[in-house]
Amino acid sequence: RKALSILDDVVSVCTREHLMVILDNHMSDGEWCCSEQDSNGLWHNKRWSEAAWVESHIEIATRYRNEQYVVAVELRNELRGTSFNGSLVQPTWGSGDRITDWRAAALRASAAILQARPFGLLIVVDGLAYSTNLRDVAHSPIELAVPNRLVYSAHDYLWPMYNGFTKEQHHAQLRERWGYLLEEGHAYTGPVWVSEFGEWHDGRNYKHGWWPSILAYLETEDLDFAYWRLDGTESRGTSRVFGGEAGFGIMNTSWSGPAGSGITLAALQRIQRPHLGPIPKDGAKGRSSSGIVAGDRHIERFGHDDALGPQGWQAAKFTKG
Repeated sequence: RKALSILDDVVSVCTREHLMVILDNHMSDGEWCCSEQDSNGLWHNKRWSEAAWVESHIEIATRYRNEQYVVAVELRNELRGTSFNGSLVQPTWGSGDRITDWRAAALRASAAILQARPFGLLIVVDGLAYSTNLRDVAHSPIELAVPNRLVYSAHDYLWPMYNGFTKEQHHAQLRERWGYLLEEGHAYTGPVWVSEFGEWHDGRNYKHGWWPSILAYLETEDLDFAYWRLDGTESRGTSRVFGGEAGFGIMNTSWSGPAGSGITLAALQRIQRPHLGPIPKDGAKGRSSSGIVAGDRHIERFGHDDALGPQGWQAAKFTKG
């Protein structure tokens, strides 16, 4: 079977169970991600042109236009240094360089996607440095042709920047790199979705250090998130053993229940419920946060709302009140 037909089945099963689907352009080549040696650090390489990248996004966005729980496309995962024409180049934000300017490429791709599908789809834009750096949005934000469609994406892991910080130091770093985007009243203000973070499911680092710190930050800022990873076993790829235990996976190796006595799943469930906003229509509004909503109805993480139609999704910020 071709990969696209398998993706059709995955999307169909997820949407049938009312699981929201965000389609992520993770790599251009079918390989394990990520490094600066895999030639996939930009959105294009010798094998895959920018035009092919945009065309693929349009194909995917329109292919699932009638699946109401396919709510977003993530334009590119973990922009990073990469080999290009024999040299190591770094992605940039707003430089004007056609080869490296990720902001400009994201705008071009977004315009094409929204022209093909102007309703019912969010556009997720990652930062630089493996999706950990959105500093330059402060002076060069993304402005889409269709309002209320933009979501910024950030990643955080124990490596490479944590360096034994205290919780306060770690949180200050996150605010400086991308958390500031949640502040109200600025040209750059916008929703942030933490689309990757993860830790060993055996609990080796759970009691101190980075793991409790990132959980506290997500809960305090009421950030929506996607955990890396769900699957209990490895796929194929460089340094992977097919069928081997996925050390960060939520599921066990038989996929029959949670791994690690369920401590990872329990930790995520504790920070799942929104408390600042967006919030359900019948609740009290809170401070601005980030989320996926329909009108003013918050769709909780891992939740659903049967009343939604395929044109109802939008990114939103809520003000104090």
